Amino acid sequence: FRVPLKIDDTANFNFQSKSDTLEEFEIMKTHAQIGYEMLKHSNRDIIKAAAIVAREHHEKYDGSGYPRGLKGEEIHIYGRITAVADVFDALGSNAIRDRYNDV
Repeated sequence: FRVPLKIDDTANFNFQSKSDTLEEFEIMKTHAQIGYEMLKHSNRDIIKAAAIVAREHHEKYDGSGYPRGLKGEEIHIYGRITAVADVFDALGSNAIRDRYNDV
């Protein structure tokens, strides 16, 4: 069961809707950095890896992603693998099909 969520500046999770504004989308994009900040201080290798994934899973190979606009091999391999897995997952989700049924 998956529900699209967004995180606001008070770290409250809210359901994402089609009516989100550009300002709300900018706030939602902070979740990558917030996740990284929460995990980066761990001494455990697996949590350090999770911190990298949290920060880089929305970076795009062409540099148009967020939060840092990394491109190509500037994106850690963990982030690149997670981005591919995320797209694969999204292609099979009802949320994506529902979003584009109106098109």
